[in-house]
Amino acid sequence: MSRDTRSKVLPAAIALLLASGSVATGDQLPPPIYMGQWGTTGSGPSQFNSPGSVAIAGDGRRFVADRGNTRVQVFDSNNASLAIVTASGGGLPLDPDDIAVGPDGSLFFLEDTGILQRFDSAYQKRQEWTTAIDGGAIPGVNFHRIATSQHYLFLAVGTDPSSADSNANIVRMAVADTTDTTRVTFTLEDPAQYQIVLAEDAMATDIYDNLYVIMRYRTSLDGPLLTALRKYTSSGTMLKAWTLPAGGYSGLTVDRAGAIYCLNATNGTLDVIANDTLETSFHFAGGSGTGGSLLSPGGLAADSTCGLFVTDERDRVLRLMIDRDRDGLCDAWERDGLLVVGDSSKFMLNGAHVQDPDIFVEVDCMDSVLFDTTQALPLVASKFLANGIYLHVTMDELGLTSVAWRDSGWKHFQEYKAVHFGSPGDGGGLKQAKALAYRYCVFGDSLISRGKAVGGKGEIGGNDFAVTQGVTRRNDSTRVVPWRSQAGVFMHELGHTLGLRHGGGNDINHKPNSLLSGLLT
Repeated sequence: MSRDTRSKVLPAAIALLLASGSVATGDQLPPPIYMGQWGTTGSGPSQFNSPGSVAIAGDGRRFVADRGNTRVQVFDSNNASLAIVTASGGGLPLDPDDIAVGPDGSLFFLEDTGILQRFDSAYQKRQEWTTAIDGGAIPGVNFHRIATSQHYLFLAVGTDPSSADSNANIVRMAVADTTDTTRVTFTLEDPAQYQIVLAEDAMATDIYDNLYVIMRYRTSLDGPLLTALRKYTSSGTMLKAWTLPAGGYSGLTVDRAGAIYCLNATNGTLDVIANDTLETSFHFAGGSGTGGSLLSPGGLAADSTCGLFVTDERDRVLRLMIDRDRDGLCDAWERDGLLVVGDSSKFMLNGAHVQDPDIFVEVDCMDSVLFDTTQALPLVASKFLANGIYLHVTMDELGLTSVAWRDSGWKHFQEYKAVHFGSPGDGGGLKQAKALAYRYCVFGDSLISRGKAVGGKGEIGGNDFAVTQGVTRRNDSTRVVPWRSQAGVFMHELGHTLGLRHGGGNDINHKPNSLLSGLLT
């Protein structure tokens, strides 16, 4: 079972009857939504002094480089303080110039003189690197920027802007390397040649281990200052380049649709590149530092639930949502599809709407029962549509061997899901992409819960549910279940995955105005 914030937004959408209107493929992505902030000025927990870089772990933990307090603060997914990480060198506290988080939850802490330290997921120091880069073979000052991917740790080497042959140099090593034996160094490919790189402002990676670098450069020592975003393979071959608006960029992140978000600290804008095009620039409102406006934006990071996190000079962290309809599906996913690990293709969410909430469900059926898609499913879909929500159901594997389940913490359901979720022939990367967007339902034979046969079960605030109205007493024939009963149980258990309980927000049964019990009336 996996839980995500899709369950936390749709019940509100049902109750509030969100506005209609959809964005067709090709329309520009809408601006992010301001969702709130945390932090005040100071040196205590959840207080900041000039916060900078921000990073998000796979489990939702949020890491903020609290530069003025020479520490990194760690928060949970509800912004509650978890830990404070400090580093020292030569008896002095180190200033976190940049930070990154590895796939195992390790924290990489880069100090502004070039010292890099790695802390494990329990915040214990495990490793340190210095500015001695391959014996000084590469011209440079020190480590300047850092980024992690699924397999690699990338370090940008500070350059000498007075040199006419200044290049962007990268140190790369395996992200899990604890002995410094996989280190390689290379110069980022520059097809234009002889460009003088002044600074690598920000770096990020995607699920393919590609490296994205925003750099300021000149084509000659006295040439104009230019800004570009470049995309490279993990070995430094350039794949794509974009010219960006002038300004100093302090943050960069790439989402699962391949949309690239660039934080322009000088102009106070979020520049978005999608489908290989600089699509739009969103301005942070005003300059007073109140609400969703920013005085001076700093770091930028994205989580797996459509959240963007931006640090600000006013000593706080803002949370934005790149999910206009708040259905847990990022706007770029709905419009452009999801990147697939191990494949160059995308998994498209056909029929998705950027401005209206969508629910995607994959349904598999055992051979003892079949979901009525001519009457039951249209009834359920119509009830959602009446509340401004589009229900998309994919009928996948039908006629699967019937299994009688016993309630043991969803163990049997998960065993079934591990085999059947996704279509036959789907690779692991495609299943992973589907799991980000789809809930999973099995129309099954029977389920015994607490010693009693039940008609279904739904994971509260999760992704999984079952409708178990198959053969409960006779194992020699298919039980005919009234389609209205199917519709009711399907709706009921799906409601649980949306975070609804029997009494809506609580477990009080038989409330006449309960949203969950009344959706089909």
